[in-house]
Amino acid sequence: MNNLFVSGFHDGNIYKFNLDKARTGLLLDSSLEDRVANSKNETRGIAFAEGFGGITDMKVGLDGYLYILSLYAGGDDCGPIYQPGNLCISYTKPLNGAIFRIVPR
Repeated sequence: MNNLFVSGFHDGNIYKFNLDKARTGLLLDSSLEDRVANSKNETRGIAFAEGFGGITDMKVGLDGYLYILSLYAGGDDCGPIYQPGNLCISYTKPLNGAIFRIVPR
């Protein structure tokens, strides 16, 4: 397979990139040719999955499925003022998390 999966800790999204035949470069559409996502619109074409919280690890298992290790965002000691859209993980309190298995449709 010529795919590369990348996760975002802060946005909880997984992005899928296609690799070239030599597996040495990315095949990017016109909106990402400059290799910079200037807006969320530019990442829509590569978004594979969303809403996982803080993704800390991804691995393809022996069964061929993609596994995601994720911490859920939250905690009241992340800052004195809550700012919507600013995800934080509380490290001074017990963390809740999950392991997800991605099953193709």
